[in-house]
Amino acid sequence: MNFIRTFRNINRLKEILFVIASHGFGKYLDDIYLSSLIGFGKKIITFGRYKKRSALPVEVRIREMLETLGPTFIKLGQMLSARDDLIPAELVQELSKLQDSVVSIPFERIYEKLTRIYKDPSKYFDYIEETPLAAASIAQVHRARLKNGRDVVLKIKRDGIKEQVETDFAIALWIANTAEKYIEEAAEWKISEYLEEFYNQLLKELDFEIEVAYMKKFREFFNANSKIVIPEVFEDMCNDDVIVMSYHSGIPIDEVKKLKKAGFNTREIAEAGVDFYMQQVFDLRFFHGDPHAGNFVIDDKGRIVVFDFGIIGKIDRELLIHLSHLFRYLIEFDIEALVDEFVSFGIIDEDQDIRKIKSELTDLLLPVYGKELERVNIKKSIERIFVIGKKFKFYFPKDYFLIMKTFMFLESIGRKLYPDFNMLDYAKGYAYKVIKNELSFDLILNDFRRLIMDYKYVIENFPKNYKRLVKNIENAELGVNVIIKELDEYIKHHDRASNRLGFSIMIAFTVFSSTIMLIEDFGPKIYGISIFGIAGFLVSMMMGVLLAIGYFRSGRL
Repeated sequence: MNFIRTFRNINRLKEILFVIASHGFGKYLDDIYLSSLIGFGKKIITFGRYKKRSALPVEVRIREMLETLGPTFIKLGQMLSARDDLIPAELVQELSKLQDSVVSIPFERIYEKLTRIYKDPSKYFDYIEETPLAAASIAQVHRARLKNGRDVVLKIKRDGIKEQVETDFAIALWIANTAEKYIEEAAEWKISEYLEEFYNQLLKELDFEIEVAYMKKFREFFNANSKIVIPEVFEDMCNDDVIVMSYHSGIPIDEVKKLKKAGFNTREIAEAGVDFYMQQVFDLRFFHGDPHAGNFVIDDKGRIVVFDFGIIGKIDRELLIHLSHLFRYLIEFDIEALVDEFVSFGIIDEDQDIRKIKSELTDLLLPVYGKELERVNIKKSIERIFVIGKKFKFYFPKDYFLIMKTFMFLESIGRKLYPDFNMLDYAKGYAYKVIKNELSFDLILNDFRRLIMDYKYVIENFPKNYKRLVKNIENAELGVNVIIKELDEYIKHHDRASNRLGFSIMIAFTVFSSTIMLIEDFGPKIYGISIFGIAGFLVSMMMGVLLAIGYFRSGRL
């Protein structure tokens, strides 16, 4: 089996290289010494095919190449079309056409697969529509009706898609690694890292159990929201090859004329949509990461129905705080603070020319802000940040980029629904709330408790770790010869450092003890607070001031 798999992989590699060359990119294969794998005969064929395509723009040839290579590369192109921080706008526009280019699977094969899953589908379904509602690179969607009369949707995974994705990405990653060895630009852009990122994302989309779990979580969280509908999942009928969910019809969210003709208030729809996402980001801490008009419809009650939970973005505390500061600095047009925030978060490398980045970002953003704040376009602001990002090679992690694209979509669709819509008005409330919470006493106390527990661990384990270190040195018979010219000065410096370390440990122990006294209400109290605890904090504060004075006097911070 391994031999057969290897043989297939080699054949697939040759096929991929042949398609790359026949679309006019053979020069790059020459540069990385892979063109010889195509074979002399096929090289002649590729030359003939390229002559027919040579008049086409590069962007068109890239799209056609991905279409020829099949579902894995079509999906890769779709992912790239959302990353306009990485590729030129012309290529983004061309790759966006891949969304509708997947050929549907014949219904006979779909029914064969359902028969393998359910043995006899007629026991579960009254009927299954033969014409698919949608055909994508990973799965195909069909409408059906259960025996109990419920209208449902079946999302059915393509046969062999996971194995094909694993093979294709392994080959693509190998080609990318080879390119990075020989082409400087490929190494600078770290294309292999982005490929691995796309691959991991695609594997999650292929895992239907994860998608079902997130659908249930979203439905539970927004259950009380009368403006949002998350389809119901029939979990007992789902597995890793099919998802069965409730069917919902409606008007696509971007068809504004139809919505107005049906009597819906498009301003309320825009507000409900942005609130839906703000709650995900700032409260739920993960969010629907595939925001395009096809995934949102308005039902007959004016509610937003949300589809496709294959891509989910995550928001940890660090990213949440960063986003809050980002919105704050955009609202206040504080470019200095904005760039400093990008540096501290790792978006901008500290080795870059920070002053130049601040200057160019000011020039690009100033026209957007040359009007009332209420009219500032967050989509244009983010797009211009991406322009600078391309030039100075900013690094946007996947979840970070997903949330930026989500905000851009919200601004765009919001203004389409309601021309005076401004996302900053909605975002700033959530952002300032997060910043305020970060300064709350309870959160500071929780952080302080975690810090104390870390100190507690260090203090408790210091004797054991010290003994282990000494034992390891003795067993290794480690000898260190040090030649010191000013031994007396070194000894004095060492003594001062030891004293400060001991003093710091005493402060940490005093703070820890005082915290325990406050938590446990130990000893006499004043206004319900332990006097010993307060006294301990005062003593530790005085000791801290003395230690700081010692540092400043020594001139060694």
